[in-house]
Amino acid sequence: MVRELSAACCVSIDTVKPGVAAQAIEAGARIVNDVSCGRDPELYRVVARRGAELVIMHSRGRGEIAAPNTTYEDLVADVHAELGRAAQIAVQIGVPRGAVWLD
Repeated sequence: MVRELSAACCVSIDTVKPGVAAQAIEAGARIVNDVSCGRDPELYRVVARRGAELVIMHSRGRGEIAAPNTTYEDLVADVHAELGRAAQIAVQIGVPRGAVWLD
């Protein structure tokens, strides 16, 4: 079913797990949405090796809504810096800069 959908539209997968990303790409997904902001660089290796695009979503911790995950010195600057670091790692690993999206 995913292959049928991927022929008609662009399919993405939200995950933090490299194995899930690999299977989804094999099934036809073309975009991996890293909902962890780069917690596991192996996810980026899978994306790079398989030629998918990467969306890096800003997040801290594992979803806990408590300090330090919710404490910012400068919200915009901190989020910008954290997303920038994750994007830099993805590009260094081999994801083409034009295939990296920030969320």
